[in-house]
Amino acid sequence: MVVSETSGCAAENASVVRAGLAEEEFFAWATAQGAIGLDQVKIAWLNKGGVFVRSLVAAKEVTVPILLPRSLLMFDASERLLALQLAEQRRCDDSFWAPWIKILPSEEVLRDYHVAYASPKLLQLCEALPVIQRLRGWQDVLRRHWEEDGCGESFSDFKWASTILQTRVFRPPPCFCFMPMADMMNTSLTPNMEVYDRLETDLPGEFYGLIPMDGQKISSGTELTQAYCPVDNSERLFRCGFLLDGNPVPVKALPEANVVLEKLQGAGSSQLIGSLRALVFEHMQEATQQSEASRDGNR
Repeated sequence: MVVSETSGCAAENASVVRAGLAEEEFFAWATAQGAIGLDQVKIAWLNKGGVFVRSLVAAKEVTVPILLPRSLLMFDASERLLALQLAEQRRCDDSFWAPWIKILPSEEVLRDYHVAYASPKLLQLCEALPVIQRLRGWQDVLRRHWEEDGCGESFSDFKWASTILQTRVFRPPPCFCFMPMADMMNTSLTPNMEVYDRLETDLPGEFYGLIPMDGQKISSGTELTQAYCPVDNSERLFRCGFLLDGNPVPVKALPEANVVLEKLQGAGSSQLIGSLRALVFEHMQEATQQSEASRDGNR
């Protein structure tokens, strides 16, 4: 069957419409549960080191905290238990969290940018990279946890939920937790928002929230960002699926990384392959800088 360019565009437009409707449903769900201040933000797709990711952007100047009822939180005592909970809730059509789960990236989307869904061939090409070694270890633990107590979930569902957990979980203290809305904020070198898992207010009920950092003016169109734990871009790619531009934490020096780069020539043009190429350049650059520093020190 020949697919015309017109029909391809129509399919892409339909996908955009579906995503927009899901985002509207998510905002309506959060508002119905008692969220306050959501008119200040909107969801947008932004380029992060060559990867387009769903982001939170100011719809107008953000002047007051964004409050969300703690009933929206999904939490558990461990990563494994939280992943199992998410997998179970995804299977339930009437899940309370369904509006949030619908806007999470699917396996199809993850295949384009997340290393957890890289093909065996691509993993083999990049085997020398620390991010692949990190992934291998994670996959072994994942398989073991599932075999020990998968609670009836398929491995593919457990893998999806565990990958989602890596990209957006808030870690202890006090527990492992998904925080809808807060989890859509990416990071930057100069974050402008802070996230609190519990806020004291004069309103009835319990809230968590997103609060502008002191001295920050967040005008319309500005991306809302939060501080992440400082890690190098190898770990950032493993966890989140993108590289942080200007990341101050250096990657490991790999003089042999040029061999990986040669292997990646002609490997394709997915967002993940683009990220891996950029990561290889970082490893090579770090090796060059260390080599030059060593020569300078020996003079």
